[in-house]
Amino acid sequence: MHANPFATLPAESTSGAQEATRQPLAFALAAGLATLLSIVLGNLIAQLRYPQYAEYLLDNLHSHLPAWCFSILLAALTAALLSRGYLERYGSTLSRPMPLLLGLAIALLVVGQVYGLLAGLLLGNVYQWISDSSLPAALIQEPLGLLDFALTCVLPLWLCLRLGAKAPAAAGFAPRHEAALLLALSIALLSLKGLLLLPLYLQEGGWVSLVYFAPLLYGALVFACAWQTLPPRLARIRPGQLVLTALAIFLVWLLVHLLVAGVLLVSAFSGSDALLQPAPLIIAGLAVLALLWPLTLLGLCWIYRAEAA
Repeated sequence: MHANPFATLPAESTSGAQEATRQPLAFALAAGLATLLSIVLGNLIAQLRYPQYAEYLLDNLHSHLPAWCFSILLAALTAALLSRGYLERYGSTLSRPMPLLLGLAIALLVVGQVYGLLAGLLLGNVYQWISDSSLPAALIQEPLGLLDFALTCVLPLWLCLRLGAKAPAAAGFAPRHEAALLLALSIALLSLKGLLLLPLYLQEGGWVSLVYFAPLLYGALVFACAWQTLPPRLARIRPGQLVLTALAIFLVWLLVHLLVAGVLLVSAFSGSDALLQPAPLIIAGLAVLALLWPLTLLGLCWIYRAEAA
């Protein structure tokens, strides 16, 4: 017999598909909140050990806040991407998500504090050597930061997903705003990381600190383009392909930035200041910003290739 085309999906199947859509968001919130608590706890411990730490923190808050926001958003984005990819790969949902989310938050908090303590004890001489040497600090600090991220964020997330009880999920769909938001956050975090890699003397307070709000504009532009381009319902998010798309868009856009900066630098050294006037600089900045829209469109069409549900 042919199936009734007017029959509705069973309630269990519909609720299972909805649960599979909500769980990555829950993982993102748990990871972001745990990272925030870890930052607060770390600062409280530092204040107890060093009474002058509060004064130092207030004097350097403009440089610490962007780094804290980056850490929180990176943990949330990683949790959303990893959980979505894992559940899509195995076609399942977590049957008991609340205990797992609580365990994840505790694991991230404890592992982060333990790693910070051990890193301070074992790598203290390394950090001192970096500060005393003439080498760029990023050459050592960035690999150590990647190790920190892998051990304190990715590993607990993977273990929680691996060990959590799972149930088969009915075939459903993913809303386009989820893919658009993940892509926009990826571009925004890549841009923010680029700003954090600038030398410290370029990050000092004043109006320069407003540059840290630029990634919000980039993310909003990418989100609007992705929202318009993607189909309303996606068969799968495919987080790996989404991250690859974000990297391709950002790298091409960064190359455009370097080309524009090179042209301005050549103009400055040649003695011509025609391109260094406010009007040409504003036009160049707006043109580079507007280029993010077609780059996002091309990335979604050529690399991501969304699958409509």
